[in-house]
Amino acid sequence: FILFSLPKTKLIMMQNKSRHMITLFVALITLMFGLSFENIFLGLANHTIYGDAPAEENRPAEAIPLAEEISLSKKGPSSCVDLDLSSKISEAKQIFILMPAKAAGSSLKTFTKRCMNKYGSPPDNSINSAKYVEEKFLSNMIALPPVISSHVYSDVTFERLIKNSPRQTLLIYVHREETDRMISALRHVIVKRVCSPSYQWLKPMKKYWKANMKRLRTIDENNRCVINEIPMLNFFREKGRVQEMGRGAPEILTCRTHDAIEDNAPNMMFIDYRQTNRLQDLIAHRHCPELVHHHVEINMAAAAKNTKTRRTKAAINDSDNVYVRLGKTRDVVRLDKWIGWKSSLIEWSLSLRVGASCQARTRFIEDELSNCPDRALEISNRQQ
Repeated sequence: FILFSLPKTKLIMMQNKSRHMITLFVALITLMFGLSFENIFLGLANHTIYGDAPAEENRPAEAIPLAEEISLSKKGPSSCVDLDLSSKISEAKQIFILMPAKAAGSSLKTFTKRCMNKYGSPPDNSINSAKYVEEKFLSNMIALPPVISSHVYSDVTFERLIKNSPRQTLLIYVHREETDRMISALRHVIVKRVCSPSYQWLKPMKKYWKANMKRLRTIDENNRCVINEIPMLNFFREKGRVQEMGRGAPEILTCRTHDAIEDNAPNMMFIDYRQTNRLQDLIAHRHCPELVHHHVEINMAAAAKNTKTRRTKAAINDSDNVYVRLGKTRDVVRLDKWIGWKSSLIEWSLSLRVGASCQARTRFIEDELSNCPDRALEISNRQQ
């Protein structure tokens, strides 16, 4: 037994000596290159001297998808709002309903004006004027309305509200995904501003419009508005996000806005623009019960007819009489058909989001909003 075990003992001693020499050599190399001696030594000891670790310990950590990793680093847990059970709207002392262009704003503003009839209403979209807010807002009305609805034009207006709103003030942002909103705005600009003489351009555009109207479109003998494709595309390429097109997420939901939300933790909700009728009912239950279920829909192509819904002439789909003359074939097609062909590439081709910032943070909110059953998301307890 002794004769048999001696060679094996020597072999083990030689192996241990070799391992220690290797360990010493690695330690010297580690010190030369400024590496962590402790980590290298422990790693070598674990895998060389004591053998391989169990499979479970050697298994690499499961990779976190990039979007989820960024999301986890940017925000805390989300909070969906049950619109039937939430008391946020009924308990708020002051409510601001804010929206970009083409996100049911006209409907909400008309409803709010009716609901707040006994108070009166500030001038349309006046919250975007810092001068008006500072000099006239408090003094122009005796009793201020507890609900104010307004389009938002820029992140400056949004930041001002976020920073200066107390806890008892609820900010409700009515959201619409930007590409969908942009296509609606593009259609609106063409139908209502290019083809309809009753709509006015903003002052910077009036001179350009008068000089280029005949080149952009013609009215044929059938009273159809025919848009010339190439001049129209050049117009948008040159002027960019004109009128309603330029009042969306790239102007409003910027890094400046997201940082303001993160720094101030406002009492705030995001709600999908398709929840407009439910939002009206929630406001009405608290402030104007006679308007419950008497919704206002303007510029919305609602498929279902509701006898209790009050509609206006603005709901007529005027794009039925608007056509586009194709630049390549000179064929004439309906505007809606042309938009269907081009919609997914219009923003890219015309660089219509060139000024956007922090779109990832907006898209994380959109993803969470779409996963909420009532398409309503509270963000006051979140860190962006």
